[in-house]
Amino acid sequence: MEEPGSGTVAIIGNKKVSVGTLDWIQRHGVNENPFQEVEDLKNQSTVYVGVDDTLAGLIYFEDQIREDAGYVVGSLSRLGIDMYMLSGDKRSTAEYVASVIGIPKEKVLSEVKPAEKKRFIGQLQRDQKIVAMVGDGINDAAALASSDIGIAMGGGVGAASEVSSIVLLGNRLSQLLDALELSRLTMKTVKQNLWWAFAYNIVGIPIAAGMLLPVTGTMLTPSIAGALMGLSSIGMDREMITETYDKWRASIPG
Repeated sequence: MEEPGSGTVAIIGNKKVSVGTLDWIQRHGVNENPFQEVEDLKNQSTVYVGVDDTLAGLIYFEDQIREDAGYVVGSLSRLGIDMYMLSGDKRSTAEYVASVIGIPKEKVLSEVKPAEKKRFIGQLQRDQKIVAMVGDGINDAAALASSDIGIAMGGGVGAASEVSSIVLLGNRLSQLLDALELSRLTMKTVKQNLWWAFAYNIVGIPIAAGMLLPVTGTMLTPSIAGALMGLSSIGMDREMITETYDKWRASIPG
């Protein structure tokens, strides 16, 4: 039996073995933790191993912080984007990582389960926030699916990628900035296209209706109007393609 974000339990050789969080193994019969004071001083994450009603061992591990995490957090902060860190780790571990990459302690949520991550996303959305969630594990899948924009790291598990709107195939967090910039360029081009279309129709429709015919004898036929519309679209699309290609080339290492 297993529970995402908590642990797993199995019967091995007539003994019940539980592996996971402290709360998880306590729910399956382990009552004491003689190492609590030592754990409180550590910044590593802890996995507990219980055999029947005895704490049999501890496994300490520490995730490597992505080298570009601090740069990305700083860049997003300068853009005025609020960031929160949702972690299943204990508070001391989560706050240590947050301090390294530049996220304030008050925006760190520790020991959160997958369902709690999803609820937090929902609360932000009820406050009229547009929420983008970045994750790479199965514990992030529910939150990624419920966010307005789910962004999965390419090196993560398939469940995260399947429910996300964007997958960073290079598995580099800095690609998040590239995706943000490409979306900005795309919206810029969309708005330019709308203004061009608006201006074109303001000028072209009266001419096509024959406004200049009595004065100059000029008549804009449907075939000429269609050709001019096609040429204007080619010109505007070329600008977007050029900007997108330049940005893509700049994001390639070396």
